[in-house]
Amino acid sequence: MCISRGQDQENAWNAKFAAYAESYPELAKEWTTMQAGQLPEGWEAVLPEFPADPKGLASRESSSTVLGTVAKAVPWFLGGAADLAPS
Repeated sequence: MCISRGQDQENAWNAKFAAYAESYPELAKEWTTMQAGQLPEGWEAVLPEFPADPKGLASRESSSTVLGTVAKAVPWFLGGAADLAPS
């Protein structure tokens, strides 16, 4: 009984998602990619390059830059760190 009920609910969900995907193909693709644990195509193309600098670059500054850039390319990206704001 539980298996049958669960299957019915899954079928209903799949039908709703198929209708959603037809109306909103880009958002549906984003959802499917996220749920599969994948990254969007080309996400790495937005990563900044840091030229060699004898003075160096604070790791918190480069981390902040990279996290902010990745978040723009991967909408479901969550990241952060405690006490690493620029001082």
